[in-house]
Amino acid sequence: SGLWFLYVPPEGVGVLYLLALVSIVYLANTMIDLPYKAWGAELATDYHKRSRITGWREGFGIGGTILAILIPRIMESLGYSGIANHVLGVAVATAILLPSLMLLALSFVPEMPPERTSHKRVKWKAGLKIVWRNGPFRRLMSMALFFVVAITMTATLSYPFVTHSLQQSSKTYAEVILAYYTASFLAIPIWMVISRRFGKHRALAMSVIWLSIWSAFIPLLKPEPVWIFYIVMIFKGSAIGALAFLPAAMAADIIDLDTLRSGEQRTGLYFSFWGMMAKGAVALGVLIGTNAPTFFGFDLRCASHPDMAERTQALVDAGRLAEFCTNTPASIFWVACLYSVIPALLALICIPALWSYPITEERQKRFRSRIERRNRAIAGEAPAEVGGG
Repeated sequence: SGLWFLYVPPEGVGVLYLLALVSIVYLANTMIDLPYKAWGAELATDYHKRSRITGWREGFGIGGTILAILIPRIMESLGYSGIANHVLGVAVATAILLPSLMLLALSFVPEMPPERTSHKRVKWKAGLKIVWRNGPFRRLMSMALFFVVAITMTATLSYPFVTHSLQQSSKTYAEVILAYYTASFLAIPIWMVISRRFGKHRALAMSVIWLSIWSAFIPLLKPEPVWIFYIVMIFKGSAIGALAFLPAAMAADIIDLDTLRSGEQRTGLYFSFWGMMAKGAVALGVLIGTNAPTFFGFDLRCASHPDMAERTQALVDAGRLAEFCTNTPASIFWVACLYSVIPALLALICIPALWSYPITEERQKRFRSRIERRNRAIAGEAPAEVGGG
C-alpha cells in the first residue's frame, strides 16, 4: 500500500507527503528484505547450491528491473502516454505481482530446520561485536561496500552521461538500460559455471576485472556511432549479475564459521548488518554521484550540446535557472569518468583481498562436516565437538 500511495499520490500533496511515503516504503522494504535474504542463505548448506539459489534470486530481482523498464513502453503501446500513466502502470504491476509472488514463495519454498532449537536473543551492541569478530565476514562487508558504492555511482550518473556526454535522447537511454540489465540477467548462469570452476571469490574477482575492462572504454566514446555504446554496455552489464549474487552467496558460507564456533544459527543477525552496510553504501554512492560532478563544474540543468539549448533556455524562462549556462568539455568528461572509470577503480581496490579470500569450497565443506557431526552428537546426547575452522 505504501508503494501505491507513493506512485499514485492524491492531488495537492507536497514534500512532507513524499518524505513520509518514501520512509514507509524503505522501512517496509527492509522488513521484507532482511528475512528474505536470510531465508535464501538457509535453504542450502552446499557451497554451489547456495550460489544457484542466490543467483536465481538476484536474477529475478534484475528481471523485476527489466519489467519496470518495459512497463512505460507497454503503456505507450496501449495509448497511455505521459509520466503519470507510466508510473501508474508500475504501481498496478507491483500491487498485483508483489503479494502474488510472495504467496507462491511462502507456499512452495521450504523452511529449513535450524541448526539448534534454542536461540539466544542478542542485543545490537553484542551483535555488532559478534559480527566484527568474524574476520572473513568483516573483510567481505568491506569489499561489498566498495562494490555497492561503485554500482550506485554508475546508476546515479547513467542518465547524465547518456544525455550530456553522449548527447543521446531519453529514449536511447531507456533502450541502453534495458540492454544493460538484460545482459546482466542472461550472464548469471555463466557466472555460476565460472564460480563452480574457480570458486566464488575468484569468479567475483574476474567479474570486477571484466567490468573494469569495458568501463575503461566509456570516456573515449563519441556520440556516433551509438551502436558501439550499446555493445560496450552489454558487455559491461554482463558483469553486474555476478556482483549482485556472489557476495551474498559468500556471506552465507561465512555464517557457517560462526555456527561452528557458537553452536547458534545467527543468519538473521549477519544479514541485518549486511543490509545496513548495503543501504549505507547506496546512500554514499548517491551522495558521491550527485555531488562530485558539481565539483568539476557540471550542472545537469545546463546545456552540454546544441540540442539542449532550447531546454536550458526554457528553465531560465521558468525561473528555475538564473541564467543560460553551458557545461564545459572538461566537466562533461569528468561525468564520464565518474560514471565509469572511477567506480571501476573503487572495485579494483578489492582484487588482492578478494583473490586471497580464505573461505574456499574445501574449507566450507569442513565447516559443514563438523557442524553436522556436532548436530548428530547433540541429537544423540553424546559429547559434541566444538571449535573454529
